[in-house]
Amino acid sequence: HPPVVFSIPTVIPMIPGYYAYETILSIMKFVFIKTDTSKRLELLDAIFTNGFNMIYILIAITIGVSLPLLLLNKSSVKQL
Repeated sequence: HPPVVFSIPTVIPMIPGYYAYETILSIMKFVFIKTDTSKRLELLDAIFTNGFNMIYILIAITIGVSLPLLLLNKSSVKQL
């Protein structure tokens, strides 16, 4: 079997769903709260913190999956 068969299914549970959920939840609360300025600043901080954590984790997962497959690939799938 090609190496992709073993590497991709193991990465799927690593998607940072918690950070994505918290980002969307903070965005929704930020949109609907109109009066409390301090709460809006806390939500804005939560939006960026959770959003950047999610993006950085996705980038790290992508690099962790693709780099070894690209660098250590000594033979192609066609040759196997």
